Amino acid sequence: AGHRWESFATSASRRDGSRSSRKVSGLFGEWVAWMFARVMPGERDDLARKRLPAVVAAAAGLVAAVPLYANAVTEENLLYLEAWRAVYQAYYDGTYNSQNWFKLKEKTLKEYSMTTRKDTYAAIESNLSLLDDPYTKLLEPSKYAFITGNKKGGSVSGVGLEIAYPKNKSEEGILVVNSQAGSPAERSGIKSNELLLEIDGSPTSGMSLYEAASLLKGEKGTVVRVKVRDQENNVASLDLERDALTRKNVGSNFCALDSPTGYIRLSSFSDETDLEVRKAVQELQSKGIQEYVLDLRNNGGGSFNAGVNVARVFMNEGVIVNIADSKGIKDYYEAKNAAEDSSSRLTVLVNGGTASAAEVLAGALQDNKRAVLVGEKTFGKGLIQTLVKLSDGSGVAVSVAKYQTPNEIDINKKGIMPNVVKDDLPLLSDEPCTIAKAALE
Repeated sequence: AGHRWESFATSASRRDGSRSSRKVSGLFGEWVAWMFARVMPGERDDLARKRLPAVVAAAAGLVAAVPLYANAVTEENLLYLEAWRAVYQAYYDGTYNSQNWFKLKEKTLKEYSMTTRKDTYAAIESNLSLLDDPYTKLLEPSKYAFITGNKKGGSVSGVGLEIAYPKNKSEEGILVVNSQAGSPAERSGIKSNELLLEIDGSPTSGMSLYEAASLLKGEKGTVVRVKVRDQENNVASLDLERDALTRKNVGSNFCALDSPTGYIRLSSFSDETDLEVRKAVQELQSKGIQEYVLDLRNNGGGSFNAGVNVARVFMNEGVIVNIADSKGIKDYYEAKNAAEDSSSRLTVLVNGGTASAAEVLAGALQDNKRAVLVGEKTFGKGLIQTLVKLSDGSGVAVSVAKYQTPNEIDINKKGIMPNVVKDDLPLLSDEPCTIAKAALE
């Protein structure tokens, strides 16, 4: 393969006839050979059959264009091309948000000098911004290392704040639901129902919970500055040193209501979450509960597989979620007749902070008529990402598919409307059985 690409590059340089073109063509030929070598062996025949003509055409176009604005394809150009290719090969929307991805590449190589790594990152980010997809983004080396080091859940570095949108929608800031025991937030004196006004100088007004959580997380030992307003309107700026935290994703309580009720709070999804939920259901069943309240409010998601498997705790049959791209449904996940309780009454609480894997679970239970959803419309994150590592240690998060509920409803940027709309439910910091009682009224 390398010889064939070398021949192609040489013939292209002969047609141009200039020394700079020969250098560019040779380097670009080497890059294409390198790119082809990186493809998994089982994919090479498919690539050669389906993508080779397009790649050759793109290579020819770039070889012809480079002499106009550069003397050689640089290391920075190659890094940019890695990121460009990651999106080209994997992005779920084959129209790239109505962008001509090849022309965009040529335009970017011509207009961006890419003399420094900062320039290259700016070029990559300029391309990604045109997709209008906040989840397809560049991750600089430290951020990529942090994310890939914490994918499995359990231990994560942060400040120990559980956050939510304020109950009063006209109120600025992000609400503190609670400070985890022993965390940097608790040690600093931050309490439930206080408001985060700024994170590292960025105002939280209008900020999504995703953005806020991302700013609060980071490498152990690094510092994040937050501005907090307490319930007496006193404002303080605090420097919090991030530390390793152990997350507790599942909490449960027995509630002696008119009907014995099990309240389960699910704050996020990691690899073991479904096992924790299954254990909680077993313990509640042993106490004689007759119904459940599953609280997914402000659950921003996490492990997709865990979301699917929690649905299987409450469902014996039926589709849980469909996976689709711009051309339609490509795959689906279904229940496996392994439910812990598939018949007891189930009420699921949702709000604008319920997102991603939590929406997969809520949509599955609603569409299969296994549960009644109560609360407010969910966030509407219906895209699945994969991480692609680049050669400098950075990476690109690329949206590769989108979720659809069992009834084939696309929830991305739309959310899920609950069966019963209630915007006056008790706060997550309130007593669990108070929440359960209000949910069932």
